[in-house]
Amino acid sequence: MEAAFILARFLQYAAASVLFGSTLLLLWAGLELRATKPLLAAAGVGLALAGAVGLGAQTALLTGSLADALRLETLTLVMQSMAFGPAAVVRIIMGLAATLIILGLPSSRQTLTAILACGAVASISFAWSGHAAATEGSLGTLHLASDAAHALAATGWVGALIVFLLMAARVFGSTVKVASLAHVLRRFSPLGILLVAVLVVTGLVNSWLIIGFRAWQIASTTYGMLLIAKLAAFALMLALAAYHRQRLVPALVRNGTTDGGLEHPSPRRARWSLTSETLAGLAILALVAILGTLSPLD
Repeated sequence: MEAAFILARFLQYAAASVLFGSTLLLLWAGLELRATKPLLAAAGVGLALAGAVGLGAQTALLTGSLADALRLETLTLVMQSMAFGPAAVVRIIMGLAATLIILGLPSSRQTLTAILACGAVASISFAWSGHAAATEGSLGTLHLASDAAHALAATGWVGALIVFLLMAARVFGSTVKVASLAHVLRRFSPLGILLVAVLVVTGLVNSWLIIGFRAWQIASTTYGMLLIAKLAAFALMLALAAYHRQRLVPALVRNGTTDGGLEHPSPRRARWSLTSETLAGLAILALVAILGTLSPLD
């Protein structure tokens, strides 16, 4: 049951990343909804389903059995006394709402904005059921705000990478698409820098509030080792983002404006580099899904 809970958490993080981050990039770069509509619809359905499974699995872990977890009185108690219950319901509602918006409304910036709002609320709700929810007093408010901002920045970055990866997969055979990928990557750069800055600042705040001055003490624990792995994956993402900004985008700009651009290796490098960065981002989401179930001293 614990494995099902962790998997459900990861799928919720991934789905929220698509709804928020992918839509954020579409709006920021002025891209159309049409090509990514199936991806966004799948994310909405996935968020709702994974939210329901996660709620059932976490309740079952508390009660000791799935049968007890599915009883109405048990679910009512969870909704009234446990923060994770309302948070899960919010994600289920946001997933369903996003799906209805995607399938029922015409492609427009207003539709994208509505999807973005659903993804933002879903992302923020992760802070309500994580370590931040256990912090009390004024520090609890700070922790919730920091964790919510951290979740938004993380889902924003990972979701944008998924769109970049889809664009990179289609560049072969078209100099126009090479130029378009270069343009969107360059357009995203200021927003990417902002997201990284938010991740760094809120990550430091969250770490201080969770582990305080016990960094060396927890380094040998499971939590500490997973946290180190998360930081390593984040460092890899930073390195690849810097490579994209300094080397890859200028090469794509040159190749997208020349007839010989399609034979140049930069489109292929873009695909592999963006694939690596996306996988690192998804690995971070998987690690966060596990870290949220552990105590820092475990």
